[in-house]
Amino acid sequence: IGRAQLALPAAKPVDLLIAFTHLGGTQTGNFILDGVDGSLRYPTDFSYYIQNFTGRSLSQQEVAPRTQATVAFTFKAAAQLASRPFGLTLRVHYRDAEAKRYTHTVYNDTINLVEFEEAFDTETASLYIFCACCVLLVLVFGYHGLTTYVFKHGRGGKGKGIELGTVNSKMGDVDLEWIPQQHLLIAARNSPSGRAATRQRKNKTASGDATASSDGE
Repeated sequence: IGRAQLALPAAKPVDLLIAFTHLGGTQTGNFILDGVDGSLRYPTDFSYYIQNFTGRSLSQQEVAPRTQATVAFTFKAAAQLASRPFGLTLRVHYRDAEAKRYTHTVYNDTINLVEFEEAFDTETASLYIFCACCVLLVLVFGYHGLTTYVFKHGRGGKGKGIELGTVNSKMGDVDLEWIPQQHLLIAARNSPSGRAATRQRKNKTASGDATASSDGE
């Protein structure tokens, strides 16, 4: 971690890498890393804590003399702290071969917490969707009103047509094989053409009877 002032996002996880170097000689033995923690503090008074971050245990990681170990630490600042400067303190806890404990502050400086700007703005997207729905509703109602106007004024004084169904007037297009013959005969007699033929036969019969009676006299 450098010493330059940092700008970190609030309400988002921040991953940091901390380098720990053992500068002692071989006679000092190994250092054992126990954990790392951090906190946000008031920028003008670092003794006043604003937010404590959950510490991370390093599972007694050993660092030999003249070697370096890198540890990761993740924290997330509260969203209410955005757009304000705060003091960030990061500490590493370790001990030597004789179990003597140490705490080393690896970072202790002021940072700026900034509001994280997402590439996809949900509020803007919701506004676009709302506008699209409004335009769609206007088009639907406009189309409905236009068709109603055309239907009422375009037909003028024409009366409404009578729905005749799907009955076909041509008997040649109808399959009559499945209908019994007696029903066909009854239907033929009840049809206008059948009744006219019946009246003609009756008239012919009556005229024939009249002729026969006159010849007999």
